[in-house]
Amino acid sequence: MITNVRIVIYHLNFVLGKVELSLPKYLYDSKSLITLTKNRAGITYRDNLCAFRCLAVHQGFFLSCLESQTKLLFRKWVSYNESQGKTIDSNPYAFFTLDEMVYFERCFEINVEIFELNEELSVTPIYKSKCKFSAIMYLNLFHHHLMYISDFDSYAKKFLCKTCHRHFNNITNAKRHQRTCKGRTKRRFPGGFYSSPRTIFDRLEQYSIVIPESQRFYEWFLVYDLESMLVPLNTQDTSNLQYTESHVPIPLVFVLTCRDTLIPSVLLIRMSMLSLGKYSNT
Repeated sequence: MITNVRIVIYHLNFVLGKVELSLPKYLYDSKSLITLTKNRAGITYRDNLCAFRCLAVHQGFFLSCLESQTKLLFRKWVSYNESQGKTIDSNPYAFFTLDEMVYFERCFEINVEIFELNEELSVTPIYKSKCKFSAIMYLNLFHHHLMYISDFDSYAKKFLCKTCHRHFNNITNAKRHQRTCKGRTKRRFPGGFYSSPRTIFDRLEQYSIVIPESQRFYEWFLVYDLESMLVPLNTQDTSNLQYTESHVPIPLVFVLTCRDTLIPSVLLIRMSMLSLGKYSNT
């Protein structure tokens, strides 16, 4: 029975910001977008505050005090994360990722919808809010840069379903379709859903015995790979079956992540070479 398991999860996500890019003409020509790539002096933004700059524009600070309001919103974001026990870099060049948008909505109590406009003027939804707040802000994503959508009604001619690539003439029909899109991957579980069994620590807690998290799992862990080698057989064949070789397990070699790695590693390698010696003549 396995009671302790170490699982490492790698998140595949991309950052929002990095406006040092050349926008295509159809985005510059769009009267529904405020691109927010340069300040009023024509200097390109080099920070990663495009999400906060869009929010400042949404709050009415586009013509004046845009930068001061952007920095104020960013400081509020840092304070919010600290109040939630999260460590966040207060540097305006720090990365802000797409999967943090749900916390962005909670911090500023606003719904955020993100879309991507292509050259055919069709729109693909990128991020859909759960609409928990009364206010809503629409943003356009190009590569990693967010732009503010000032007029959503004239923003796009059609909306594209990411699953089946069907087009719709308005966002309401597109959202309704995506909830029942038949092009989605259908998951069927004939044997039922897997239910995680109760661990030994869960059972102990029933008797008011609580094991601290630091004592439940070892800091050090081992990695091993089980292999085998083919050894010729000298057995008598039958009329219907011929025996050629047999799978013989190769001695197990451990790779330990410990402080004194030099001596244990040398000993393990020598043990494995000596164990393989008896098969060297076959």
